[in-house]
Amino acid sequence: MIGAVGLGLCTFDEIPNLVQISKVFHPNPENRELYDELFREFLNIYKNNEKMYSRLNK
Repeated sequence: MIGAVGLGLCTFDEIPNLVQISKVFHPNPENRELYDELFREFLNIYKNNEKMYSRLNK
């Protein structure tokens, strides 16, 4: 959708009317500890790769 906006085919304001939501997922509260653990790992991965991403985006 970002590409369509960039090409002038639609605006960001129009996107909600163009996309149908077929299913909504909600986190399982019983898995909170696992979600927190995985999110901490995601943050570690991001931190470890941050300098590389910066070099690649120059």
